[in-house]
Amino acid sequence: MATIRFFHEIYGNVHELPDRGPYPYERGLQEFFEKHLRTLTGVEFLVSEYSTGQRHGRRIDTLGIDGMGWPVVVEYKRRQDENVINQGLDYLAWLEDHRGEFRELVRAKLGDERVTGVNFATPRLLCIAGEFLRQDQIAAENSRRRVELLRYRRYGDAFLALEWVYGGEAVEPPPPPKLSDPGDGIDPYSIYEPWNKASEETRILFRELETLVKSLGNVRTDAFKSEMSFKCTAARGNRKPVVAYVHLGRDGLRIFIREKHVRDIPPEDGFTRPYDRGRYREIAIRDREHIRRAEPLLRAAYDLLCDSR
Repeated sequence: MATIRFFHEIYGNVHELPDRGPYPYERGLQEFFEKHLRTLTGVEFLVSEYSTGQRHGRRIDTLGIDGMGWPVVVEYKRRQDENVINQGLDYLAWLEDHRGEFRELVRAKLGDERVTGVNFATPRLLCIAGEFLRQDQIAAENSRRRVELLRYRRYGDAFLALEWVYGGEAVEPPPPPKLSDPGDGIDPYSIYEPWNKASEETRILFRELETLVKSLGNVRTDAFKSEMSFKCTAARGNRKPVVAYVHLGRDGLRIFIREKHVRDIPPEDGFTRPYDRGRYREIAIRDREHIRRAEPLLRAAYDLLCDSR
């Protein structure tokens, strides 16, 4: 990355941005990444300088959780001779022995709904530094854990460049488990009782609907015993607003969107109808064409809830 040159064009003039190198102080590096962790790495920030207890006697630089529910230990390397990978692997081992403590941390920071999605199958170690040695990459490659090396560089007064040295975008992520045959033996939607009674055709229809909704932006699927919903994860606060509720029936899907979120879109006879005294608009989904017709309603609700927060 050191050989890359950055230029800024403004008002017809081109200026080269000076390479400012790594952060001069370790606290500045950590604070910057923690403030923008989700934007820069896709990891949701949980806590800084987390104590591993009196017996272990250390502090994890940053703890987070990614969109797959995997715990993420973030460590920052300030000096080239610093063995941050071994230290991070030690934290991953500690994390395996303190799963309950991590879940309670997620509950306190993000709410009860996120706890059910915590997945310890592949916890991640993310090391961030201005430069890595060849030995660092070899150590990451030979580790049985998921170790990722992210190099950064500052240019000018307001520009940052990131490069995955190992892991991250450089390694294809593991495919998500099939709903009908999950890798850990647990169907992520089996807690939702109608899912277990639905036909395979209805489940396929739901997956296609879910793909559409998640393509809108920051959306996650929450499943509970009697309820399934799409929620906006970009909204501030622990309670994430519901874009739409979904019900699986014998003959397809039903979507419920708050009427106040889609009031500017006229109802369609035979396709939508008022529900719960007009508080919601119900949409009947029986095929792919219905999913296409429902997109403007879902997008309107998403834009209102996610883009305005």
